[in-house]
Amino acid sequence: MRIVNRKEFLHLPSGTVYSRFQPMMIEGLMVKGDSLSNDWTYSNLIEDVDANSSEEFSNILLDAMDNGTSFSMDLECYGRDGSYDDSSMFAIYDRDDVERLVDRLQSILRSYQKEEQK
Repeated sequence: MRIVNRKEFLHLPSGTVYSRFQPMMIEGLMVKGDSLSNDWTYSNLIEDVDANSSEEFSNILLDAMDNGTSFSMDLECYGRDGSYDDSSMFAIYDRDDVERLVDRLQSILRSYQKEEQK
């Protein structure tokens, strides 16, 4: 993993896995989409709910909160970043980081499968 500034980040390729970085804090897990002139698109891997509107998004989360209803994530939803703060910093996951993350998730998935077989 490495830390880059906004200027460096804009030159990274589509498909780069990253988190926002503030001193002593790493937030979120995103995949960079296309770079625009002074912006970029991204997919948030941990916050996007599979919904067709902001109203449906809210209703899904309220139902989950009130009733424990399960809901699906939208892992292919892309939006525009839209923050033009040149002081922004980013934690960039390298190939090894992504492989370790995938391995960890696969290990967790195997645990789920063992529980389902009981």
